[in-house]
Parts: sequence; structure tokens; C-alpha cells
Amino acid sequence: TWSKAMTIVNGIGDAVNPYLDYRMRNYGRASFDRTHNFVFNYLYDIPNLSEKAGKNMVVKALFDNWQLSGVTSFTSGAPLGIGYSLVSGADLVGASGAGIDSRVNLLKSPIIPKSERTPQRHFDTTAFAPPTRAEFGIGNAPKDVLRGPGINNFDVTMIKNIPVGKSDAQRLQLRFEFYNFFNHASFQGVDTTARFDAQNRQVSGTFGQYTSTLDARRIVLGAKFYF
Repeated sequence: TWSKAMTIVNGIGDAVNPYLDYRMRNYGRASFDRTHNFVFNYLYDIPNLSEKAGKNMVVKALFDNWQLSGVTSFTSGAPLGIGYSLVSGADLVGASGAGIDSRVNLLKSPIIPKSERTPQRHFDTTAFAPPTRAEFGIGNAPKDVLRGPGINNFDVTMIKNIPVGKSDAQRLQLRFEFYNFFNHASFQGVDTTARFDAQNRQVSGTFGQYTSTLDARRIVLGAKFYF
């Protein structure tokens, strides 16, 4: 699928800013927006090797009746906003309540080429500055400044069918299931909270870093008997 989901709020009960035009302040990409979502399912019957080896019984027992199946997923990352805190703890907004928010000022595009991204730097952390008390902490950043990392995952299952008797009606099936088959790190969480000192310098040591990944490879072994 190729899609775009735009919302004012992400769910029932979410509040909008009561003092600003919500169509400007709160409109943007939904938290569940995913531009690209590609899922490929497959099941492949591997040709019997014994047919090439003269019906050898050992070859037939070991290398016949195998299947390969899996699910391959490529999905865009979720939209992310940027939060902040101040070392001084100053109140820039002067009010509180449902929907009242404060955002950073965006100095330039924080998006960097994929080739420059590392586990310590998902985006350009120098692209942000704190809002000011004069502007009531409003800031100019949208709610969806950038995207988090996407999903690149391969789940694979190898199946061995062992006939019991002369037909396939009764058979023992051995399953070897691999989740995250290639065991590569698929980063998900990102620290999106900046921290500014009195000189407006960003001082958080983890801002822009990855904070979590999907599960590492898992292997599940199973057996079924069909009758």
C-alpha cells in the first residue's frame, strides 16, 4: 500500500490547543500514518532431489517433501514530533490544561541522508532551538517533524513433510520457524526530547539516539501429525 493519513487528533478524547487555530496547530500526519507498507507472503514446494538422484531412498528420506514459506515486511517509520525540556525549569507557556502545548523552533530540516544515520544519530540534532517566553513557548515546529526508522523484517519457515503410509493423507510435519531470520537490528524507538541550557544549547546526551529495537532472532521448533 501507498498511503497518507492526516488528522487533527489521533484518537477519541485527544485535545486540541484551545488558544490557537487547531487546523494549523494540530493538523498533520497521524501517528498511525505509514507511507509505504509492503508485505510479501509465499509458500514454495522445493523440488524433490530424489528425482534427480535415481530414486535413491536415502536421498528421498532426507531431501524430499520440503517446503519454504515466509512473510517479508517493509514498512515506513512512524511520524515523530520533537519535545523539549529546560535545564532552568522555566515556564514559557504561562498556562496549563488539556491541549496546551509548547514546541521547539525548527531552524532547518533535521532529516539527514540514510547513509549518515547511526545508532547515535537518527536526525540532525542541531536543527532545533527552544521557544521563547515572548512567544509563549509556541514554537514553529509542526507536530510531525520527521519519521522514525522503518521496519525491514524477514520471517521464514522451513517445513519437512514425512509421509506415513502410501498416501499423503497421513503425514508427520516438522516445522523450523525463524522470526527475524537474518537477526539484524531493526531500530524502532528514538529519543526525541531535547534539553536546552540557559544559552539555548542542546545538552541531552541521548537526543536523536535509538532507544529500542524489534526482537532479535527467535527460533521455534514444532511437529504436527496429520490424519
